[in-house]
This record gives sequence, structure tokens and C-alpha cells, in this order.
Amino acid sequence: MIICDGSALDWWRTPEDVRMRQVTEEDLARLPEDGRLRDCCTIPLRRNANEAVRAVHARLLGDLKGVNLPVQAICRPGERDTLSHILYARRSYREIPARYLHDIGGGLAVTAPALTVLRYANNLSLLESIELMYEFAGTYGVWWPTRRARAAQFLLAENARAQHPRPALEEPEVYERPPLLTIGELEQAVADFPGMCGVAMTRRAVPYARAGAASPFQARLDMLLTLPVRVGGLAWPRPELNAAIELSPEAQALEREERCRGDFVWPERRVALLVRAPDDGGGAAGPAAMGEFAAQSGRARAIEAMGYTVFEAAPEQVVDGDALEALLSKMALTLQAPLPARPHEPKRDWDTLVKRLFKPLPRPRPRWF
Repeated sequence: MIICDGSALDWWRTPEDVRMRQVTEEDLARLPEDGRLRDCCTIPLRRNANEAVRAVHARLLGDLKGVNLPVQAICRPGERDTLSHILYARRSYREIPARYLHDIGGGLAVTAPALTVLRYANNLSLLESIELMYEFAGTYGVWWPTRRARAAQFLLAENARAQHPRPALEEPEVYERPPLLTIGELEQAVADFPGMCGVAMTRRAVPYARAGAASPFQARLDMLLTLPVRVGGLAWPRPELNAAIELSPEAQALEREERCRGDFVWPERRVALLVRAPDDGGGAAGPAAMGEFAAQSGRARAIEAMGYTVFEAAPEQVVDGDALEALLSKMALTLQAPLPARPHEPKRDWDTLVKRLFKPLPRPRPRWF
């Protein structure tokens, strides 16, 4: 069986430490007194279940604990369609090359990240598809844990401080991880699967996607600044994301580092945009908190000492239409990137744009499993 579509998306989004933490019978006795949590860890199996269902069932407390049920899969040659409360498998009329499959053992495989994004884009709008590509090509993951995964989180929390300096357990929606793919791999997948569902949306979205974003907030703000006007952005020159700026000895005295990072940097025009954390004090709030970046002490002054024009914005300022328009108007003059023509009702136009790009991360309906 080949796990695909939304189930493959769940699998890749699950943090690796949670995915690899096997929940045993002894562990179940250590779980909190929550009947629903205990019930979801002992999902019943029908007597007439076939081998594929039994294979998936045996791993629901293993590496499939982050996958919502029923698990969506594609049948391999010789396997038959299955429809149950645990597994929904159907035939595929096209063979998937081995390089687009990630073998997880036990006769199961997961579609590779590029193919997962391509197939899932069939369920998304253009902006949602672009944002998903930012996530998979970025250094963050967005995750909604199942109750089975919550059990693993509870067990991992006992030694989280010792083993995980910035554990995903503190903020399960957003966590740090290496990139899952490159934009080139997405482009190659579009060329390799010209007739697959989702390829049309992927082909439209991939020219706008970028690698290197470190949070949903940075991805959405970059989309706002760089997407074409017809898509909903401002069509500004693309900045470098999280660029390292080498500091002079004078600037190092302000930052006490040899280099510092700019969230959005236009090096040719010597302009940088820094996003402050809510505490506004350069504390430890990271991208897992709200998607914003912690402003390091003296960072703005150090970058200014290098000849940059620095703009700073707090997340609450960016999601306010009036404040956002005022900030971008100042930046446009410096970047020589004029704002798009304003309609008769600019307030409503900005509010619509902000709501589309900075709406809260959508949560799926709560599920038992």
C-alpha cells in the first residue's frame, strides 16, 4: 500500500520524534485518566479485516499515530480495494516511480514530499497551494496532532527539556525542522506527472513558491510583498529570507556577534524588514509561538550601522489594514516599488487582502482517532 493525499500530508507533518515514539501497552497505563485518550489508543479491528488493514492497524500507535483515520492509500499491483474505518485504499491507473515513494517498511510506503504536495494541491486554492509549498520548502512544519499523537507527546514530555532544546510539544501547531523538498523537485514532479490530479494547480503555484521561510507568518508576509497583483500581492522585488548580514567591528559592538539575520533583506537597495516579537524586548519568543521572529537585542541598530534602511513591524501591526498600508507606503518609497493602484474603497481592499493572507491557521474538525 502507498499512503497518499491527506494521509501522506499528515505523515510528513508529524514531528519525527513523535512519529518514532512507539506507544506500548505499558505506556497506556501511564497516560492521564482520560477515557477518550485511552479509547483512541485501542482502536478495535474487525474480524474479517484483510492483511492491508491489519498492517495499518498494527502501526496506529507507531509511525502512523499522526495520521487521521481512515488512512488514504493507493493499491499496489496484486492488492485489492479496501474501505473500512481504518483504511481507504483504491486502485491507481498509473504506476508511481520508486523515486517518488518513501518506503516505511512492512509493505507500506508514503508518497514523496513533492508528489504529496502535487496531489494535495487539487483540494486547495492558489494561495493555499503556494503557502503549502512555502511550508514544505521551509524550515518549519504545521501540525495538528491526533489523540494518538497526543499520547506520544505526553510520554515525550517527561524528558523533553533534556532531549529537545525547542520541543514541538510547547507549540504543536508550528515546529522547526529541515526542509522537506526543493522548488526544483516540485517542478520536476509537474513534468513527470502531467495528467495527475492536482498538477494543474501545482503548475500555477510553483512559480510563486520560495524556499527558506522559517514560519507561517514569514511565508504569508513574503507572499503579500512578492506575489503578482493579479494574485493578491504587491509585486515587489523578491527579498532574501533570513539573510545573514556580516557586521563591521563597529556594528559588532552593538550586536556582540559577527553577523546577524535579517528577516527580509534587499541587499542591492540596502533595505531590511525586521519582524519583532510581541514582547518587543528581544526575548526568547520564536517562530513556534505565533509565527513571528524574535528580535535580537541591538539587531536593528547593528544593521543600520551597515548602511541599511531598517523597517520594523510587529505581527499585530501587520495584520491591521491601516497600519499595514502605512508601513508599506514608507517601504515603497525607499524600495522604489510603488503600491498598486488603489480602488475607490481602499479600506475594504486592504482588509480583504489581510484576511486572505493572515487568517488564522485552519484547524480540522476534532476527531476521535
